[in-house]
Amino acid sequence: MHTVDSLDGLESMLAVFHTNKDILQELEVHDHFNIPKLHQISHFVKSITLFGSTDGFNIELPECLHINFAKDAYHASNKCDYEEQVALWLQQQEAIFLHSSYLDWLSEHSQSATVSSHADPNHRYDLDSYLDAEIEEFCSTAPTNASPSLPIDAVVHVLAKTPAHPWQSVDHLITAHGTTMVLPALKSFLHEHVPRNNIIPGPHDRFDVY
Repeated sequence: MHTVDSLDGLESMLAVFHTNKDILQELEVHDHFNIPKLHQISHFVKSITLFGSTDGFNIELPECLHINFAKDAYHASNKCDYEEQVALWLQQQEAIFLHSSYLDWLSEHSQSATVSSHADPNHRYDLDSYLDAEIEEFCSTAPTNASPSLPIDAVVHVLAKTPAHPWQSVDHLITAHGTTMVLPALKSFLHEHVPRNNIIPGPHDRFDVY
């Protein structure tokens, strides 16, 4: 519970600190005082006056996120060029979480189906049929402006995330794969589909082979 006296005491203590803080820089205890927490303290008196005591503030939530998204991810890396490793680790954790959530959902429906089949011996439950019915119901309730589905005979190309044979020379492509016309074909393709492209592939370039 704050009073006028306690708020005046807070302001006076802050004034004393700011008056004498330079000695800490002179003794090389601290390089600067451009610290967010110190700046935030300067607004405490006004905030308490307007909104009441600060005991409702809590930093546990952002601290927990800092542990999950920064500390744990950093410890999982090899500490060298860790930014990319941290991003990949977080992406993998999210994929694992989504897959685990799907498995939990599937397990719950399987258990409920087992209970219903035991309650009614004449009822035979087929999980695949249930999932098909769920999908059909979702499709029937989907918005009309949703993207159209692919035709049944459409060809879908799937590209690997990383090439099986990276950084291959043109000579190796010709020798190993017999692609004697790889450069003319690539030039023709770029000229037709990317007319503003200024890159001209040459015999000294290297290519990833998927």
